[in-house]
Amino acid sequence: MSPESSFSAAQSALFLELAEALHRCGMSAHRLEDAMEQVGRVLDIDAEVFATPTMLLVSMNQQTRLIRVTPGDIDLGRLGAVDEIAVWLGRGVLTPDEALMQLRRVMSAPHRYSRRAVIAAFGVLSATASVFFGGGWASMAVGGGLGLIVGW
Repeated sequence: MSPESSFSAAQSALFLELAEALHRCGMSAHRLEDAMEQVGRVLDIDAEVFATPTMLLVSMNQQTRLIRVTPGDIDLGRLGAVDEIAVWLGRGVLTPDEALMQLRRVMSAPHRYSRRAVIAAFGVLSATASVFFGGGWASMAVGGGLGLIVGW
């Protein structure tokens, strides 16, 4: 394998992982497609991306790949970090290897908030919303309980 082909394989790996990461974090389809078009230009990859809620269809260098993606929750923290990696890559601040390393670090990091904290936030938000809409203590208790159930 020549150095050129291994570098090309690294670029392809970065391109595919970046597209999947943006999708998993909740980036909208049209923004994802536009972002990956720009990344393809930077990496000198002739690529087209088509995104739906459950898949990515990536055509690059005359090969087409179908990537099934499990729809997840929108994670704005990770989305911002992954988007920033794509921007830095596009501006030449990061090399493809550095971008791939940072991307893998961001995607493997634990969630910012524990599952219990998220469930509690659902309950508190629902309880306060019932007060906001004019409910009393009973509405607040029911709203908080239902919020906990939804969060769970």
